[in-house]
Amino acid sequence: MTADEIRLKWSEVERQAIDAIAASMGAPGFDAQLQDHNPIYYLAQKVFFENDPSLLYAPLHRDIFSKELLSWALEPDAHSSGGLNLLVQRESYKTTFTHGVFPMFLAMRGKYVDGIDIRILLMHHKFEMVSRNLKKLKGKSVQNPWLKTVWGEAPFKFTAESDYGTGEAFDWPCKKLDPDVTENSITAAGMGASFAGSHFNWILVSDPVTEEHRDSKTLRDEAKDKLEASIYMLDSKTGKLVIDG
Repeated sequence: MTADEIRLKWSEVERQAIDAIAASMGAPGFDAQLQDHNPIYYLAQKVFFENDPSLLYAPLHRDIFSKELLSWALEPDAHSSGGLNLLVQRESYKTTFTHGVFPMFLAMRGKYVDGIDIRILLMHHKFEMVSRNLKKLKGKSVQNPWLKTVWGEAPFKFTAESDYGTGEAFDWPCKKLDPDVTENSITAAGMGASFAGSHFNWILVSDPVTEEHRDSKTLRDEAKDKLEASIYMLDSKTGKLVIDG
């Protein structure tokens, strides 16, 4: 939830009680804790970088990555632009955000705030890479202690006791069974993959091109054709696209 949404859920009396408890412990009060709050960055801290928070750099990961991703997620008009394109330096953990933190945030927000099960397609120019990203995302729901404490009970159960799904797709444990919905919660695919009849709320593409594309117009055109062939799987009304590279 955003800082404004959190404020709306707590009454003035409850905020004062939190301030009093925080003061007795020498901790920041209600408003101070929400200063610069970004739910995507917060999730990154709690789940994906919990073992080494020093890898996170707030001016980049909070004020650029998380800010842009949150803005696009909250944009009510899915057709307001062609999508979000994140072009950042290498070794910046961008894929950890776009294929890890962000899809988990989208799923949690969809379930908790909007009451819907979000369908997400992860794509990469190599299937082996995107499958690895999917397995890491799924693994967090099995291993992370904070997730088990905060998101471990129905109807918002995003954790499991053992591995589930496959290296190609999985459903969050809290997903509602619906015979009319054929898509999994999270699906992984290489560039150009096509799933007939499938429609996703989000397609998150990481590294659609590589250094070898730089020197070959043929390879660039091929990558462009593969991307365009996959975009049609976005939901025609609400579907959104993110590309990082």
